[in-house]
Amino acid sequence: MKALEDALYDLLSGDSTLTGYVPGGVYNTVADKTSGAYLLFQKVASPAPGYTYTRQVDETYLYQVRVIAPGYDKDGISNALAQVRSLLNLQTLTVTDHTHWRTTWAGDLPDMAEKDAAGTTWVQVGAQYRIELAGG
Repeated sequence: MKALEDALYDLLSGDSTLTGYVPGGVYNTVADKTSGAYLLFQKVASPAPGYTYTRQVDETYLYQVRVIAPGYDKDGISNALAQVRSLLNLQTLTVTDHTHWRTTWAGDLPDMAEKDAAGTTWVQVGAQYRIELAGG
């Protein structure tokens, strides 16, 4: 849902502490690798909404957030991930034309590392968040 992704982007890219950790920027779904750390968020699931007998009462989304940086040091990106948690977990999210019920941390993702074509190692840390909205 575009309104939810806009709300997530605005929140994450508007926090100066977080952007200090990810000078390469905040991206939704796809990012060009930069020379420094960056944050990538994307929807990973949208389970069936909840219904009463005659109407839809809620929508739930599962998003993952990954912080990615060159090198082997996870301290900076781990700090960025902790800042994301403080911004999202049990905090209010302003979603245009929707009532936000709750955002909860749903667990960490496995840490990962890979080498790009130039031989640079990129390390990632991440977490998942469940976002619940009223109605539909």
